[in-house]
Amino acid sequence: MQSPATIFHYTLDGTTPDNTSPVYTGPVTIADRSGDPNDVSDEDTSPSWTPPQGQVNKATVVRAVAYQDGCPASPVITNTYFVDLTFGSRYRFPVVSLSVDRSDFFGNRRGICVVGENPDGQPNYVRTGGSWERRVDFEYFSPAGQRLFIQTLGARTHGRGTRSNAGPMTTTGSVGQAMHSTP
Repeated sequence: MQSPATIFHYTLDGTTPDNTSPVYTGPVTIADRSGDPNDVSDEDTSPSWTPPQGQVNKATVVRAVAYQDGCPASPVITNTYFVDLTFGSRYRFPVVSLSVDRSDFFGNRRGICVVGENPDGQPNYVRTGGSWERRVDFEYFSPAGQRLFIQTLGARTHGRGTRSNAGPMTTTGSVGQAMHSTP
């Protein structure tokens, strides 16, 4: 049962909510983002990176957490929403959504998918070890847009010059949780 002191904070940009994030007070509007400028797809991840040509499809990632008496009282809950009337006919294969704090993938100090800015000159994307594992919420959707499951994973980069930016992902370590299905 919800305590009168429970406050729900949320974000609409994939960042992890905290007690400074907006407070949920009623319905939140999630709209079609097809006209929005490209954002994440425009992140420069290597010296040979080139931007995408034209618009990319976009989603809204809602993340929420409960606070009681000023302290986190629940895990962060993540849901990705695709507002696109053609979603069911657009894809023939399942769709995956990876939700992560932007700074964990693209930040100069913590981002695992970028060169970064480090005193030793070593790129972030070649760093290894548990301190370079980042929390990722992995959502798996049917081609029709129904979410089939969500799982919290830990993501690290893999490889050096031929790295893959978001692999391997694992449920081991301090980040991963058991897989669970959604109705």
